[in-house]
Amino acid sequence: MKTKVEERFSEFFEKWMCNLMSICNTCKRRLRIIELKLENAYSWVTGWKPSAVLKLVNSIRTNGVLCSGLVELTQEQMRKIEALRVKIRLEEERVEREMERQQVAVVDRKMAELVRLVVRVKNGEEVRQVEGLVQVALKGVMVGLEKVMKVADCARLRTLKGVLDVLSLLQCVEFLAEIDMLQILLRQWGKKGLHH
Repeated sequence: MKTKVEERFSEFFEKWMCNLMSICNTCKRRLRIIELKLENAYSWVTGWKPSAVLKLVNSIRTNGVLCSGLVELTQEQMRKIEALRVKIRLEEERVEREMERQQVAVVDRKMAELVRLVVRVKNGEEVRQVEGLVQVALKGVMVGLEKVMKVADCARLRTLKGVLDVLSLLQCVEFLAEIDMLQILLRQWGKKGLHH
């Protein structure tokens, strides 16, 4: 038979364990959300943001990843990486301005009017005419978005080429391996966040 003190302690302990479980579950859910936002934070117009690659170089260099030749970048290499960072930042800003312009085009007043017309039109022939106008407008938007994606891909390519041109052969191999690992981890975190 338990004493009053033992009973109270048992009740306290059970409540404490339940609260602890609840806190752990809440933390797990928040972590999954963070892992998903983390993946999205590194995503940029159908891929990785060029400046993220340059941040990776700097992070490896300053945090001293074991066995990495990137830790031993020369002053000349760092100067070239910094010059590339400035150039790439300008390209990123250009892509983001173009993406913003395309997003505005989607919600353009003319597009909104076309949508309203499609909803209002009753006559079959008029519907076909309006649908034709909508298709032309959508084609214009799609061409614009494709242009943005191509410019973004070019910025990514120039970033990679710029970094690889600065590094030694061994540093290039290590750098590409680090980028691949980062992309794989970000994708795994994102998938984990989506499935839970």
